[in-house]
Amino acid sequence: MKTDNSAPEAVRRNRIVLVHMRVYDTKNTLLQSTEDEGPFAYLHGHNNLIDKLEAALDGLVPGESCEVEISPAEGYGERTEEATIDVPREALAEGMHVEVGTQVAASGPDGQMEFTVIALSDDEVTLDANHPLAGKQLRFELQVESVAPAHKDEIKHGRPHPAGHHLMVDDSSLQDDEKPA
Repeated sequence: MKTDNSAPEAVRRNRIVLVHMRVYDTKNTLLQSTEDEGPFAYLHGHNNLIDKLEAALDGLVPGESCEVEISPAEGYGERTEEATIDVPREALAEGMHVEVGTQVAASGPDGQMEFTVIALSDDEVTLDANHPLAGKQLRFELQVESVAPAHKDEIKHGRPHPAGHHLMVDDSSLQDDEKPA
């Protein structure tokens, strides 16, 4: 008896998933979208997405979609004023053009940190380390474009390798808890 192998692969652990996404605030303002740059890829089951998003996508097949409400506590946390700092303009890289909304990276005691410029004066720049979506109630619209088994190196590294399997080097020997389910 022949089995039908044409059934689409479902989203599950150790699968590379391509997802289209739109993110809205409570006023139904579109905050982010993959419409222009195309879907994003992630490795399912490896904490690469907000938990509630990953749970909603689990089991979906290409073409299916879902909508998920995310509170600040479930998503990017509450905004804190302690996460903003004023730095002298000369602390920025020489010749660096900044304006409100510019993203900048800096080295801190815990490694690389991302900041958003939120205010400028002649002498100072105010930087915000809060995630740009912190403190916001969000609605995510997600649609699965494709699902494929991950290569063992992608599983080992915990992320997709965007260049594809043809550029991967077999550098991994998976531990028992990392093997595909």
